Amino acid sequence: MDTTAEEIAAVFARIQDGCARRDAAAVAALYAEDCVVETPIVGRQVGRSAVEHAYRFMFSAFPDLSLHTEEFLVFGKRAVWTVIATGSDLGGFMGLGPTGKSVSTQVMSLFTFGNDGEIVHERQMFDSGRGLLYLADKGLTPTDSRRLETGGMVVGLFEHTNFDEQTLQLETGDLLVAYSDGVTEARNFEGHEFGEERLLACVRANSDLGPADLLAGIFDAVDQFSAGTAQFDDLTLLALRFVGGR
Repeated sequence: MDTTAEEIAAVFARIQDGCARRDAAAVAALYAEDCVVETPIVGRQVGRSAVEHAYRFMFSAFPDLSLHTEEFLVFGKRAVWTVIATGSDLGGFMGLGPTGKSVSTQVMSLFTFGNDGEIVHERQMFDSGRGLLYLADKGLTPTDSRRLETGGMVVGLFEHTNFDEQTLQLETGDLLVAYSDGVTEARNFEGHEFGEERLLACVRANSDLGPADLLAGIFDAVDQFSAGTAQFDDLTLLALRFVGGR
């Protein structure tokens, strides 16, 4: 018997309840014994016990972790859950000592359910749909770059999805750079992320190059930063130069 939308919604309510109680075992019990979870935080996890360990790790790092639902969609046996995760870094994270700072990030999770209502697969994407585009003037002074915020669901995930639109007037020489969060979240052996500041610095430093050479320069910078450290998300980039009307 197929899992209904109501049953899937009940699973997410139990996840939120388990997180609120910091009960890693209760959350992990909602996953299949042979489940697979892919996340840029702890990599690819296989099995219910690995999921429980991952949640214990998160609860230890962020004891006051809270999840605020932004969007919840169900498509048959699949679901998309977008939340704002907020917490204080009090337990240390990615091998680094605790900073005591408050952290807030958007997390989009894609779930697949089995016929028994258990989660069989989950893929997490952090900061999805935010800051995916930068528009930079050819001169590229610090005030000439613009972060485009308008967006929506991950492109290509579902056949019928609505997106917010934004219209901009491009000038000759304007540069448009689109990137996946795997670029800015690429980590080095110390657990530090490449980040948006390094990405924008690469764009500024190579702004006089053609799009292909610009992208090559960014990929080289990410490779040098990560220094062979294994990554758990795709690194996707697109660069376009507006050459004016014909």
